[in-house]
Amino acid sequence: TEQGDEANPSAGDMEMRDVFRMARMGFVVLPPAGRISLIHVADLARLLVTLALTDPGRHIYECDDGVDGGYTHSEFARMVGQAVGKRPLPLSVPRALLHLAGHADRFFREANAKLTPDRAAYLSHPDWTADPGRRPPTALWAPQVATSAGLEQTAAWYRAEGLL
Repeated sequence: TEQGDEANPSAGDMEMRDVFRMARMGFVVLPPAGRISLIHVADLARLLVTLALTDPGRHIYECDDGVDGGYTHSEFARMVGQAVGKRPLPLSVPRALLHLAGHADRFFREANAKLTPDRAAYLSHPDWTADPGRRPPTALWAPQVATSAGLEQTAAWYRAEGLL
């Protein structure tokens, strides 16, 4: 189902489908150079349940897969490529071109635009990484699903659903 399922919590992630499709074709168009932190939805859900059940007080946590510094966009593209059995060429788009594409998509597809100027600005932010010093204490929670495993699960679901 598009809503996901209990056997594969990454099922239903339609936002990343285009990245997986590009990787399968041997290239991935990326935003300008930057870094991202990632977390598997099952790990995030487990953290939220733990916080709700334990009430550790008022804290702001930044959760991720436990990889300090996250991943460059190119590293992420290569990991997606590995999940689909390819070695894609990562192609970073300059910020100005990405913003121009966002305006063009909105102009031509109006309300159906997938890449809007706001989304182009969001994608162009150079650092979407979690601060390791703000992770939840390990006595409370620690990630259990490696990002590579989550990407492989997602690729398998796309294949099973005929989306890849």
